[in-house]
Amino acid sequence: MISSDVGLAVSREAESLKVPHFLTMSGSHEILKKNSRYTFRTCLPAAPENMEAVAALIKDKKYTRVGAIIADYAWGHSLREALEKHIKPMAGVKLQIEVAPVPEKDFTPYLRKLQAFDPQLIVATGHPPGNPTITRQAIELGMKAQVIGSWYPTEFMVQRVGELMFGRFVDYSCVDLESPAYRQLAEKFHAIYKRLFDNNAFSGYVMVKMVADAAQKAKSTDPKVVADAIRKGKFTQPGYGWPLSYTEWGEMKEARPILYTYEKGNPGPI
Repeated sequence: MISSDVGLAVSREAESLKVPHFLTMSGSHEILKKNSRYTFRTCLPAAPENMEAVAALIKDKKYTRVGAIIADYAWGHSLREALEKHIKPMAGVKLQIEVAPVPEKDFTPYLRKLQAFDPQLIVATGHPPGNPTITRQAIELGMKAQVIGSWYPTEFMVQRVGELMFGRFVDYSCVDLESPAYRQLAEKFHAIYKRLFDNNAFSGYVMVKMVADAAQKAKSTDPKVVADAIRKGKFTQPGYGWPLSYTEWGEMKEARPILYTYEKGNPGPI
């Protein structure tokens, strides 16, 4: 399931019907409740965990000025809360947040407000649809800040921003891109579909294998039994970013978001 608003609505239905439901890119922290039993995250962690990775980056790079653009919907609001919880209290760090509509096509006004602030980092994680435009327009305005995305599909990002993004755009992944196991699967996927085996494709692959593994171990295809087996077990897929094990309410216990960037060069054999 992609989209926090959609994920929230479908999760309520899944809980009512008692049917397992898997979130790929639905990261609002409001989706899962302590009484959830049929909804599971698989790739994108809840918003606060994304900001923990950003906080670590800010500390490592010794950044003192951080800008953010968020969208006016569930995921954006979750990210705002996470920014104010994890980034705003950091010693010596100033934070400026701008809010834009979800369908916004021109981010120049928001970026100009940030430009006066001269951020060293722009967190675009809270505005997924705007990632390519925010990145491109920030660079065109002469801003030097790195831009952090929102688990944006790699192919679309490259198509919509092009070489401008090299060394300037940082994003998250639930895939260990340097793993030989991932590369082998990616080569097979590309040979058949001529597409990149990205977060969405790999997490979908893992969902199917995890459900099959749970059904096999439980010796049942009953939705409740399968959900119980997933919640109480652990599924490890070589090449994935982390093993999938869960709390009683479907949060990932071992999620470790991976930050990566794009550089110009030969990717090697595909």
